Amino acid sequence: MTFKNSSWIAWPINNYKITAFLTALLLAFGLWAIYVMPKDEFPPFTIRQGVVIAVMPGATAEEIEEQVARPLERYIFTYKEVDRSKTYSTSQNGMCIVMVQFQQDQNNLTPVWSKMKHGLNQFKSSLPQGVLALVAQDDFGDTSALLITVESDQRSYRELQGYSDELADRLRRLPSVSNVRQIGEKKEQLTITVDKERLAAYGIGRQALVQALTSQGLTTMSGMVSTPHQNLKIHVAPSISSEQEIGERIIFNAPDGKVLRVRDIATVTREYDMSEAYIESNGKRCVILSLEMLKGHNIVQFGKDVDVVLNQFREDCLPEDVTMRRITDQPLVVGTSVSDFLRDLIISMLIIVAVMIVLFPLKSAIVAALTIPLSTFVSTGIMYALGIELNIITLACLIVVLGMIVDNSIVVIDGYLEYLGKGMGRREAAVKSVQQYFWPMLLATVCICAIFFPILKFMKGEAADVIKLFPLTITINLMVSLVVAAFIIPLLNAAIIRRVKVKEPGKRDITDWVQHWYDKTLEWNFRHPWLTIVGSIVLVVATGALFPLLKMRQFPFADRNQFAVEVYLPEGSGLEETRLIADELSAILKSSDKVTGVTSFVGCSSPRFHTSYAPVIAGKNFAQLIVNTESNEASLELLDQLAPKYSNHWPNAYVRWKQMDYLPVPTYEYRFYGNNTDSIQKAAQMLMEEMRRIPELEWVHTDFDMPSPMVQVSLDPVASAQMGITRTSAELQLMLQTGKVQVGSIWEAGNVDGKSRTYEVPIVMKDRQQDAMQLSDVENTYLTTPTASSVALRQVAEVKPVWSQTKIVHRNGERCISVTAEGKRGTFALDIQNHLIDYIDHMNLPQGVRAEVGGETEKNNEITPDVMVSMGLAVVLIFFFLLFNFRKFSIAIVCIVAISLGMPGAIIGLLIANKVLGLTGMFGFITLMGMIMRNEILIFEHANEKMSEGMSAREAALDAGKRRMVPIFLTTATTAVGVVPMILAGSSFWMPVGITIFAGGIGMLLLVTTVLPVVYWKLYEKKEGPSPNPPYREGVVTTDNVDPSAVHPTPLPHREGRGGSAGAILLLLFLPLMAQAQPRTVSLQECLQSAATQNRTLLNATLQIQMAGEQKREAFTKYFPEISANLLAFHAFDKMVKQDGYYPQELAALGQINPAFAALAGQPYSIRELDKGYAAMATLTQPLFVGGQIVNGNRLADIGKQVAELQAELQTKDLLQKVTENYYQIVKLKLNLATIRSAQEQLHAIYREVQSYVDAGVTTRNDLLRVRLELQRLSSDSLTVGNAHHVMCLLLAQQTGMAGEKIDVQDMALADIESPLNYYISPDEAVAARQELALAQKGVEAGKLKVRMERGKHLPTVAVGLTVSNVGLGGLSEGAKSMMETNITNGMVFGTVSVPITSWWGGSHAIRREKLALQQSQNQLQDAREQLIIDIESSWSSLMEAYKQIDIARTSVAEATENMRMSMDKYRSGTEILSTLLESQTLLRESMSRLASAQATYMTKRADYLRKTR
Repeated sequence: MTFKNSSWIAWPINNYKITAFLTALLLAFGLWAIYVMPKDEFPPFTIRQGVVIAVMPGATAEEIEEQVARPLERYIFTYKEVDRSKTYSTSQNGMCIVMVQFQQDQNNLTPVWSKMKHGLNQFKSSLPQGVLALVAQDDFGDTSALLITVESDQRSYRELQGYSDELADRLRRLPSVSNVRQIGEKKEQLTITVDKERLAAYGIGRQALVQALTSQGLTTMSGMVSTPHQNLKIHVAPSISSEQEIGERIIFNAPDGKVLRVRDIATVTREYDMSEAYIESNGKRCVILSLEMLKGHNIVQFGKDVDVVLNQFREDCLPEDVTMRRITDQPLVVGTSVSDFLRDLIISMLIIVAVMIVLFPLKSAIVAALTIPLSTFVSTGIMYALGIELNIITLACLIVVLGMIVDNSIVVIDGYLEYLGKGMGRREAAVKSVQQYFWPMLLATVCICAIFFPILKFMKGEAADVIKLFPLTITINLMVSLVVAAFIIPLLNAAIIRRVKVKEPGKRDITDWVQHWYDKTLEWNFRHPWLTIVGSIVLVVATGALFPLLKMRQFPFADRNQFAVEVYLPEGSGLEETRLIADELSAILKSSDKVTGVTSFVGCSSPRFHTSYAPVIAGKNFAQLIVNTESNEASLELLDQLAPKYSNHWPNAYVRWKQMDYLPVPTYEYRFYGNNTDSIQKAAQMLMEEMRRIPELEWVHTDFDMPSPMVQVSLDPVASAQMGITRTSAELQLMLQTGKVQVGSIWEAGNVDGKSRTYEVPIVMKDRQQDAMQLSDVENTYLTTPTASSVALRQVAEVKPVWSQTKIVHRNGERCISVTAEGKRGTFALDIQNHLIDYIDHMNLPQGVRAEVGGETEKNNEITPDVMVSMGLAVVLIFFFLLFNFRKFSIAIVCIVAISLGMPGAIIGLLIANKVLGLTGMFGFITLMGMIMRNEILIFEHANEKMSEGMSAREAALDAGKRRMVPIFLTTATTAVGVVPMILAGSSFWMPVGITIFAGGIGMLLLVTTVLPVVYWKLYEKKEGPSPNPPYREGVVTTDNVDPSAVHPTPLPHREGRGGSAGAILLLLFLPLMAQAQPRTVSLQECLQSAATQNRTLLNATLQIQMAGEQKREAFTKYFPEISANLLAFHAFDKMVKQDGYYPQELAALGQINPAFAALAGQPYSIRELDKGYAAMATLTQPLFVGGQIVNGNRLADIGKQVAELQAELQTKDLLQKVTENYYQIVKLKLNLATIRSAQEQLHAIYREVQSYVDAGVTTRNDLLRVRLELQRLSSDSLTVGNAHHVMCLLLAQQTGMAGEKIDVQDMALADIESPLNYYISPDEAVAARQELALAQKGVEAGKLKVRMERGKHLPTVAVGLTVSNVGLGGLSEGAKSMMETNITNGMVFGTVSVPITSWWGGSHAIRREKLALQQSQNQLQDAREQLIIDIESSWSSLMEAYKQIDIARTSVAEATENMRMSMDKYRSGTEILSTLLESQTLLRESMSRLASAQATYMTKRADYLRKTR
């Protein structure tokens, strides 16, 4: 018999074929999605950092700080997107480097960088003229997916560059490659080494030599020969093509015919300059290619595509002595990670299936096991459709959730078996099991999902980037598992499990043993309820006390077969010294069998190849070695072996051994701020001494470099002026004589893979003794005067050595010295950090110095509040769901508190495993919370159901524990064993998550199932019998052990089966109506936000912008061709061609040809043809030149849109200012009302006192009447102020788009008024940001375009076109049709040139008119700038005046208060009359009103000043 049920639950069973087809389709799509969906190691990760570099050659660090760093910092800090507290600058000789840190909520930096770059280009003009470059590098955060070396120990750098150029060209053709950069290439150069003694002997200055050489390489226009038939360009070929030709170059001709050649005073050699930075791979010369991948591509496929290119290139081009090697291989890392996770995923599936087969009956296990691939692969299909990629976060989610996705299915299967055992049919039992448990399952699933989502709201920065996909992936999987349990599992139950297998007597399986021992334990707990409850509380508190013993780190170290070695030498060290240490380290590393490759970066650093490993802006005192090993274990072993031995092996260098890390900040960092460098350095030295006493710390250092020696040249103003030597000429000549100067270049041809390439070979000049110069050599350097004579530098200047700051660091605009340290491997920072923080708190810091904690501690302090708020909100959401479901605060509170029952197992597991708890580990605790929520909901729902059937609270609780134990045991077991592969994999990132879920799940199972039933019993102990409002379930209610007469005859009020209580729903519906009875209190920020989005004036301004945009797009259509079509159709009343006559007699002569012609001769004829037809024509005209009107019209339309946007911004500012003024006006009125109420209270007190005096006969009733009159006057004032308050609130509501809504402002205390000096900005700086000035500037730009437009109207226009026509004729006889075409199609191409001649008569005046209008706009611009400056100055003066008025008003209030007190005392003593007392009271009220008015005025003036300067 077919089960008929119209419910949505029964539909999949009744339509099983459709259900099976859809399931198979979704499963296939998910399997396909796993193969094609994008893959990466981590989710898209935003590096919120960039670099701004200013170059000012010749300037000292102090000059750079004052002239460049400070103004540059101030400008950068004007951008609200910049995190000032983390932005720091380094001022060093000739250069300023600003590391710009952006706010953590900035996820798209492209528009920010675009705006900043544009601003920096304009800002550069305000810096000193000596600043040659101001560059913003927004690619600082770009991470290389691949670093590939092209290396050889036999080929030259030039040959290697040729191969790398060709390879880079091939790689750029891949669509997934976003950028290919070449690093480490060194140009071959021709070096002219000058002998300055021989140069002096010939009497030639170095500047003259440079000029003679550079003139040979200068290319200018050579002219042209024009003939009537052709034009011939003249080209002068380069005269230098080799070092021999350079040596033969004549640089001086003597009158006697003798010549001086370059070889006479210098040697010319071909070489590579190895005195600058270079890169080696395994000791070989190399060039590195850095490849970056476009976002959205599959990085694994990207690696395969690159492999194809590399293999093809290796076959086509590379000789045997040139090899390619991957230094970093992100596709390989990701491919390995993904394959490992997929392997772990499959293993987890198999383990869970095996556990279910052991714990379940075979057929039940099969049904439950099918849930895993169904839910997992359908979820991956949905993830692919939503654009979610596979990475270690999403893959870990799939593993973590594996055990949880079978929970719902196990609950449904268990219910199905129960109903089947009661004699129901298979389909009916399948439907009933879902009906009974769907709403509890839905509630539990929603609660679990709700735990994760608050994290997305509050987490920011790198942490949010990493974990943002975790909640979404978990939610998709859990919701899919719920759908599978509700729709697919009932079908599988009915198809596979046909009957309940009856167990043989005396035979027990594992679940029977578990149930047996659990029943005994639970019964013992019910006999000792308070011991059970108190014992569980003690256990949770005791294990919570162990929490601080856990090792904690926000992000773990990366598991990599790679590490880095960094070499630091003192500032000023030469490259040769750095090279020697780097070579020794490379040799030591290569001697190990575990090392597969060593790449040395000497004098430079590698590009960013690991997200958290930022490149170093390096000098000659720095080297970096990237070491590749056989495995992660080999890397750790080498670090443990070599770091202690070689970190301080070289006396003048420190070697840092860097394990790849996900933490982007130092573990230990402490900063000191102040204006005096000596004081800051003293404080830093004190802390370093303490840190060096801690044996777990190494490389304790600061970013402060000791001052370095410098040669200072001070020109004698008299002597130098007499010789004609200026500072600029002296600097130039000293640079020529002490440095290397490029004086030209030659281009030489090369060949790679049969392709010809040309290479630039620079020509560089240097002094022979340049590398061995002493101070005396600088003094004796000869300078050339304008008269071509030479003079020694010492004769016109004082040369002496001085000490100069090497670099000066600013952070947040202040001088700063940071003390940092590394912890030895295996050391965890918390205790050491706490000790150092305590030490800093008790330090006796020098005056003017303040300390700040940075590094990991600072990062934790930033993230921890977000995590706590997120967790708190998650708990609140869960509490709401629970309260809505159970409608009892006690149960909801118990459920929340019971979350802690997962803590003991998790903490003990982490302590035993000795693993680090980090940000990802917190997800293990969150998952554990979800598991607990699910289980306690199932227990309490079952207990509620049993109480509704008439059981006592004790019986219901005991039955709930026993009945739900096996399902909870099975779901916990599957979840726990599902993460076993994650634990065995040993990943530092995910192993703590697995341990938390495994150990915490086991502990939770023991505590939840044994404690919560007892707690439920004690909560309902006094409510025996039927529940006063029991939940209703659809279907047959089990009546075992229940008196049938006790069953309610009609359906009771229900909750789960219909989505919740009707009363609760009505309450929620009427809450907003109830809330409207009182005015809604709004803050100033709410008003401003509402006005910005709801005000109709601003909405109209937005529409105006859209209109301007449409106008801009309309102007753009002028570029398109003009197309027109014409159609003419006619039908005449009569034939249009008529003719009557006789055929000519001459036709008779043609009779020999055709007798018919002879017959026609002399015969009459009549022609009647053509009475209808049509003509169609289409014309396309494309303007080529219309005097620039189209181009300028588009520009003018663009300016129109910009003007509309500026006007909208200006209207917004004006409106918000009005809103602010009205808001504080209402605040003032509320304060006045409060003042009046206070005065009324005082008068009532005076009235009572006067009444007592009247009763005693001390005074007359006249005084009493005067007090009453004063009270009436205050009531009148109160009414007036109240009405004004009401009207102002209505006005504020209208301005903010809240018209029709009762609103009031928040009560505010205006006592704390900040000084205006905190907001001061110079008018010249502030005026640049004013929209009014920008509008005036746009007016000038528009005026210029209008002049061009007007001029364009009188210029020739050129256009080309195409015309196509079709003519059809009708009403023709057959004879006419045979003689002519009745349908004619034709076309033509044409060109037009239109030259307006007479239009210039009036056009010249029109152009002049527009030019005069342009002059007006320019004058208006200047006038606007001046008026705006005056407006800003006036606003500042008003603000200062308002600030001073507050002080005056406060003094008045204090004096009036004292006066009131004295008057009261005198009146009571009888020495003062009542009128004086009332006057004192009036003075106090008036002074308080003036204070409120002054404070409100100040706030509005402040807002006005901020509006005009920001």
